[in-house]
Amino acid sequence: MRLTREAAPPSDAPGRGMVGRTVSTALPLYLTMLASTVGGLVDTVVLGRHSTATLAAFALTMAVYVPATATVAGTMRGVMPFVAAHDDDLDALVPVVRDSIWLGIVTGLLGALAVGAVPLIGLASGVPQQTLSELGPLPVLMAASVLVAAVGNAATSTLVGLGHSKLVMRAGTTGTAAAVVLSLTLVNGIGSFDGFGLLGRGSPCWCRA
Repeated sequence: MRLTREAAPPSDAPGRGMVGRTVSTALPLYLTMLASTVGGLVDTVVLGRHSTATLAAFALTMAVYVPATATVAGTMRGVMPFVAAHDDDLDALVPVVRDSIWLGIVTGLLGALAVGAVPLIGLASGVPQQTLSELGPLPVLMAASVLVAAVGNAATSTLVGLGHSKLVMRAGTTGTAAAVVLSLTLVNGIGSFDGFGLLGRGSPCWCRA
């Protein structure tokens, strides 16, 4: 499937047309961020009901995970102008997309290393052993999520650069909804299923990534 920039409807008022294009591009991205924020709130509530130590371990991991993913996302946003500049030239666009994927992989690996080192960071910063013992494989799962998110951000930057922010919104909100449902089910369990606790929160992290 070939993606090209969505054509904006003609307008007799250039200023108004620019505002409309800006809003139509930014609003879906804002709604995606809002959905992700609500999803994060649900995670906090679910883990808080599970146990205080579980919530503390989750907070420790997120203290490294959030800056790591923000750094990756910020880096990948720099790709958008280059994509937009070649939106009508497929031969020039392909190398830009390929390079953005490699950039995402490299920055994602660096972020993943930081998240994977959460137990060492916690130990060095004096985090109580009870909290560290609750981590389990969560840092590894979240580190993998950083790498997946990096590749996803490369795709997102390409889509936004081509004017397909609504497609990004649909994918983002669907992933967040799936992650919320899985968190509610896998952390505390449902019916006779007891849940996995903190590991249950780490399992659906790739949906939101």
